[in-house]
Amino acid sequence: MWKPLAAFCLVFALLAGFFGYTVVEALDAQDAVSFTVEQQIGDPAAAQGFQLNIPTFQNYDMAWDTTLTLGSTPTWSTDYRYDPGNISWYTPQDSSPMLSIAVGDTSMFYISGDDWSTNVIGQAYREIIEDVSSRAPAKGSYSETVALSDYLDYYPVILSDIPLPDSYSSGWETWDLTQALRIPMGQGDTIQVDLELDQNFVISSIYLSTPQAPSLYSEAILSNGYYYVLFSPEQQDGTPVSGASPYGLYRIPASGGQALAAQNCTLCYQTSGKPQRLALADGGYHLLLMENLAENNYQFLLLDTLTYQPLQEIPIQLPDENHTFIIQDSYLGVLSLSDDYPAPLVQSLKLWAKNDFGLYVPVLDCDLTQAQFPLGVSFQTHYDGERLVMASYLQTSPSGYMVTPSVSIAVCNSDGLAYSARFIHSQSITGFIQVQDYRLTLTPVS
Repeated sequence: MWKPLAAFCLVFALLAGFFGYTVVEALDAQDAVSFTVEQQIGDPAAAQGFQLNIPTFQNYDMAWDTTLTLGSTPTWSTDYRYDPGNISWYTPQDSSPMLSIAVGDTSMFYISGDDWSTNVIGQAYREIIEDVSSRAPAKGSYSETVALSDYLDYYPVILSDIPLPDSYSSGWETWDLTQALRIPMGQGDTIQVDLELDQNFVISSIYLSTPQAPSLYSEAILSNGYYYVLFSPEQQDGTPVSGASPYGLYRIPASGGQALAAQNCTLCYQTSGKPQRLALADGGYHLLLMENLAENNYQFLLLDTLTYQPLQEIPIQLPDENHTFIIQDSYLGVLSLSDDYPAPLVQSLKLWAKNDFGLYVPVLDCDLTQAQFPLGVSFQTHYDGERLVMASYLQTSPSGYMVTPSVSIAVCNSDGLAYSARFIHSQSITGFIQVQDYRLTLTPVS
């Protein structure tokens, strides 16, 4: 009796030790991240002095923080962490306030125990909602479409996601700028109001649809006590809204709050065309504004924040093809793109960089067709005065939401394309590995 029991215990102990060793060995093996280089063109030494940070995770249990150092002989290292069920893929990131129309093509909000009229959309369309609800025959669902111009003269324009001024509180507020930034209602514009009424005939949910509403989206930039926004509402066919406030750059005092927001919203610079991009330059003393003058005809403007007069105008004539822009403090770029799907390939690059006088001058003109560089998720650039280095994750689905930790690299200098390659991450072979927040960091090596 004792011999079989002792033998069983010995076998169990050996098996437990084996499985324990196997688990540890498996976890240790997860730390072995490597790269395979493919489609390499040019000299890898052209990328010397730069590194990439690639964070990945699996099933909220394991995380890898991998650094790939570029150069003649690329090297890599990984910090690995195992913490079952406690690894989040989400990293909180700061968001900027957004200028928009309170209801665009469609909008929905649901109220549970709160007064819907305190909601920013509820405030904007309160008269309409109350009027439609007064005709609701009974509890349950009710829908009605009415003319917007019967109730409002202008579309409600808001600046949302403004952080509360009290540093000890968390949350955001919304400012109504309708009286300063006016977008007239079209005579045929309508709003569909879908209501749900509870057993007490009280509104419990609201759905609003404004199919003819113009489009307006502009991310606000905070600098020297002001929010700067670009105002350029468009009809659905791309034409400007007749009778709207002038296209251009506006500023709103950040400390004024809701009460003074519309009253102190000021037109700083009226653009000739449609303003499309805005960025800070020189620590906020200057602003970079990009506007579309006509089809394929753009210009960059360097504006002084004291006078709001252009210090420099950079005209850009683009060919009839897809393109995108690089806007940084010290350099500006234009990339022409192919029609490849889901990730277009970069065909060429034109780059301007600041000189000793603080003005932008042409520095690079590079043909990238050989590089086959895909403009994928988390596109990153860095210009060091001689080279522009570009990096991007490789996409694996048309939606663009699925990416692998593999990266594509391209380096341009005054002679053209100096180097390009794809670094295939060893974790790309499994679909269980995910790129954390789709973040990719390109930095010079100190």
